[in-house]
Amino acid sequence: MTGREELRALSDAALGFCHQWNRVYDSFDRDGVSGAVLAWEYEEPLAETLGALVDALDGLQGIDPAVWPRRVRLAVANIRDEAHAVADRWGWGPILEGPEARDAWMKAGKAAWHQQAERPMLEVAIARQEAATDIRELPEWIDDLAETGRRLGCEAATAEVIAELAETGRRLGHPDAPDLVIAWKESRRVWASTPYFGSKAPWRDEPQDDRVERQVRIHRAAEVIQAAVKPEASEPDSHLGAGDRAGDEPARLGPPVPCKQAGSPALAVAAPPDEDDLENDLRRDGKPTQAALVAFMRGRDTADLSDVGHAVHGDSEATDKCISVNIGRVNRASEALGCSVRYRLSGGRIWKETW
Repeated sequence: MTGREELRALSDAALGFCHQWNRVYDSFDRDGVSGAVLAWEYEEPLAETLGALVDALDGLQGIDPAVWPRRVRLAVANIRDEAHAVADRWGWGPILEGPEARDAWMKAGKAAWHQQAERPMLEVAIARQEAATDIRELPEWIDDLAETGRRLGCEAATAEVIAELAETGRRLGHPDAPDLVIAWKESRRVWASTPYFGSKAPWRDEPQDDRVERQVRIHRAAEVIQAAVKPEASEPDSHLGAGDRAGDEPARLGPPVPCKQAGSPALAVAAPPDEDDLENDLRRDGKPTQAALVAFMRGRDTADLSDVGHAVHGDSEATDKCISVNIGRVNRASEALGCSVRYRLSGGRIWKETW
């Protein structure tokens, strides 16, 4: 297949980005409450892997997509669409402009963060260090931050800066305390909540269902490409069905469906809703995580809990409770739709049943 190595690089980069995105949530509440304590904590590795994904997409330039099977073309387009959507949603537009522009943007972002978020906190720490008259007023970790600030050339925050931070802190609801204490809490809040890059922290400000939907789409597209570029003993594309080739409709899997003749009484009876109907109904209702479970279990009678966690929730270590809540919602939607499919969690696996 033309461009096999470039496509393999794209698949690896896409899976690498998904893996890094999942790692962001490793320290989060496993019951589904997402939100990193520090807005900037995971930004660099995420920016690097997203940049590698953009570079892999750029590596396909000059290759005519018409030479690829249709599913591969669609997969590449899906990954490109999602990479651009992620960059736009996170305020990371410069990451799409190539390695040099990306490196300059990341360097400038960290420098600005140091001046606007880190330095004020270190200066307040120095002020607290200098104002302390009792060891109880100077915890060891604040003393260490003050010394770090001094090594970086910081000086104690001025009385004007402390008063301004204290005023902001009171306006935001910090408990009443001396100005220096409130200024410290406010400077810490700014330090923790200000991202290095862009306008928002991807994992803190993005709805979980949106994140899972994007991850699943990228991951599935990467797996399609990965399967297509596998070395084959015979024809390079012989593992692809006829419906996967350029210009053909995808082949439909499963047993043949009997054809109902015109005038047949069977035409008067509506077919009961199936998994396709359930998935489509959930997506129309804006429930992508529930729809993702139905899509993942299509063609499966059972699946390991970690596989469901990874594919549906974007976390292979998602808790039983988190997955069980989603299953319950899907089952209620299935019952309301009149669909006979139900799911249950038992013995560390998800089982699909027909009622």
